[in-house]
Amino acid sequence: MKKNSLLIALLISIFTASFAYGNSTAAGELTHIKDVVIPDGDHGHITTTVLGVTDGQGRLALPYYQDTEMIDIQGVNSLLVGEPELIEEGDLKYYMMQFREKQAPVALVMTQRQNGTFEIANAKLSGDTFPGNVKRVNYQMINRIPIEINQYVLEVAVPEGYEIFSIVDYDPEEPYLLFSRDGLRYASFDYGSLSMGETAQFSINLFQTGGIFKGSVWGAVGLISVAFLYQNKGMLNKAKELSGQKKVNQGNQEMNR
Repeated sequence: MKKNSLLIALLISIFTASFAYGNSTAAGELTHIKDVVIPDGDHGHITTTVLGVTDGQGRLALPYYQDTEMIDIQGVNSLLVGEPELIEEGDLKYYMMQFREKQAPVALVMTQRQNGTFEIANAKLSGDTFPGNVKRVNYQMINRIPIEINQYVLEVAVPEGYEIFSIVDYDPEEPYLLFSRDGLRYASFDYGSLSMGETAQFSINLFQTGGIFKGSVWGAVGLISVAFLYQNKGMLNKAKELSGQKKVNQGNQEMNR
């Protein structure tokens, strides 16, 4: 009986240690992440600000973005140790960063370049929507970290020469902002918390502010004017006749004086 008790205790100890080791990569707490995405041609320049709390070993898991190249990573009043380690565990893919601070609040800024972020495609609009040259930019961020992001905020700049026509794939009842900064127009979204595996995504429909769009506007105005004149030519002719008759009557009155 005593041997069985010792065996059970040993198995429990091994299981507990294995469980702790298996979950050791789920490091720290992600309090707040904000991505600022600006165009770089067809590509994107992503600046990510991370606020979090390290674990007992001074580690913090950080988001990985598809098709990106890490340009720079800097601690903000926090001491980074070494380079971020890319970890892949099945569908999970994230960076692990080591800090001097253990079980403490930390902050850092990551700068990355992402391929194809601003590849503009034709928008799929239903009905006779005007203008007819609307383009679409799609963006998504998947939380592939084994911990929840308590708050995720996204700011996306509109490419130069474009304006926002509409925002889709986003709940309009959720908080969002449209604003300008450093000569660029931005759309900003607060997604709240993102659980492991959850996706934050949006699509913006854009139209060009000059060139084809201006031509289409004035072309449409011209077509509307022509259509109005054609549909109301009878009324216009009648008005012309009345105007002519009025001039004749005025002339007769002058002659009779």
